[in-house]
Amino acid sequence: MTRRPARSQLIRGPSGIGKTTIAAHAARALSERGLRVVPIVGLAELTHVPLAALAPLLATAPASEKRIDLRAQSLVTLIGAAPNEYILVVDDAPLLDDISASTLYQLIRVFGVAAVMTARDEHKIHGPLERLHHENLLDVIDVPPLSAVEVEEIVERYLDRPLQPDMGATLQRHVEGNPLYLREIVFEAQHAGRVLAKDFGVVIEPTSLPRYWLDNVRTRIIDLHPAARQLAQLLSVSQPWPASLALSMGADALDELRRRAVVSIAPDERQLVRLAHPFFTEAIAGDMSTTVHKETVRRAAAALRSTGVDSDRFTAAHLLLGEPETDVRELEWAASFARDARDAAAGLRLARAARYRGGDFTTDFILAVAAPAVGDVTEAEEGFASSMLAAPSDEDRALVLLRWGQHEAYRMRRPELAISRSRDLANNAQPSRALCNGERDRAARTHQVAIDGRRASESRRTER
Repeated sequence: MTRRPARSQLIRGPSGIGKTTIAAHAARALSERGLRVVPIVGLAELTHVPLAALAPLLATAPASEKRIDLRAQSLVTLIGAAPNEYILVVDDAPLLDDISASTLYQLIRVFGVAAVMTARDEHKIHGPLERLHHENLLDVIDVPPLSAVEVEEIVERYLDRPLQPDMGATLQRHVEGNPLYLREIVFEAQHAGRVLAKDFGVVIEPTSLPRYWLDNVRTRIIDLHPAARQLAQLLSVSQPWPASLALSMGADALDELRRRAVVSIAPDERQLVRLAHPFFTEAIAGDMSTTVHKETVRRAAAALRSTGVDSDRFTAAHLLLGEPETDVRELEWAASFARDARDAAAGLRLARAARYRGGDFTTDFILAVAAPAVGDVTEAEEGFASSMLAAPSDEDRALVLLRWGQHEAYRMRRPELAISRSRDLANNAQPSRALCNGERDRAARTHQVAIDGRRASESRRTER
């Protein structure tokens, strides 16, 4: 924005992602550099009212000028005479009325005035804005959701305390990386006394949004046709879905949800469909009765399994955690999938469900590996002991001993026990054949860490 000539920017993303905040920060920084900020706001209710978006600015024109069109021309002349002294800041630009949008086009295209604009991703860029984009006079910046690391950093700064391991990832999934939703969830959790200090950090138990938020969202979905509502319900419990699967539920249903900006479709290979905002998810899921919710979950799981894609199969298994008839092997497969994806919290939930249904070695081993990541040391110790007893082969026993030694050395800081596991591993039948090269290297490093830890402990005792 400080280049000459400056390039106009359109910041795009879902509601609550921080578009207006980013634009406001940019405007404030440019104002401090001496530019005059011209604020403009688009409103859906005034889209068809000529010059509605510019009305607040035109009202400041001299009272002697009665004609609104001449006031608009005076505004263009004033700003166009010194384009480098002004910055246009436009909120919800696609909702501008046609004449206001055309005036904006003139200021940018003809006079070279720079603009910072925002747009919700459900609003199509059209008319003068589309021409600016096609003429390479407008850069579109898509604001991504917050990552798990960013969520963790933000919440820890706010609370001034560390979160429990994996809490950031749990919150990120719950709010789908939306900053506004994250703020409301944390505030509500504090108000409800659900921000809890645990041994390994703070735990935030997600709570519902304030009622007035959900009531506002419900007004946008209250009159959906039955097929569209059913698809929205399926998405609310199991999103995202590939577009091909969503279309199989009815092309008209998906089209209605798209037209009404209830869903968004990612421009990737599978064209994943998800509800356009976490608020929709909570409102739709919250309005289902227990019976309808249970049936919706079963239908969603069956649909996802039908795609033959591992990530969809994993989601389906996770949906059926509470179903007593869910096959234990399917839960163990899903727990292994989560472990390989470094999702310890999901792996632990699935492994616990598998254990409840009689899972064996795989269940115990995943419990042992995943539990420490979320701060449950007792369950980890029990899992290692059980998986050692249940291990069906030398290779499996070697793997358990390796992970157990790492647990003792790195997490528990118990070098003597780590050395003991390392010796057990060395004495295991044909350990070199049971472990691959990378695992043997990790075993050697773990043993060295344990030795160093024991020496450090002995040194401290000697000094005392």
